[in-house]
Amino acid sequence: MGRGVAMMRGHQTNPAPGGAGGMTGCPLVPAFPTGRPGRLQRHLLSGEFDQLRDFPIFESNFVQVTRLGEVANKVTMGVAASSPALELPDLLLLAGPAKDNGRLQLFG
Repeated sequence: MGRGVAMMRGHQTNPAPGGAGGMTGCPLVPAFPTGRPGRLQRHLLSGEFDQLRDFPIFESNFVQVTRLGEVANKVTMGVAASSPALELPDLLLLAGPAKDNGRLQLFG
């Protein structure tokens, strides 16, 4: 059915245009499509991480909950390319709230 991807009945998968990377001929998307950087990007822009300031980052927040619906863990994950010449991202950033003040901190 779906080459390692869980699929719902009746849904089809389409191969990525332009080969494995899928980036050939695709226009570049702005780093902040909504006009505002995400929480991870704002943290990187704060000046503590000069090497990562100018990389466009795709980020998303994840929340792990218990069976009772309580929040167990929060993680922000971001992927970025360290060079505009790369077809695919080569950086994976993980961050979560600090235990003492709740501010975002990078893991690792």
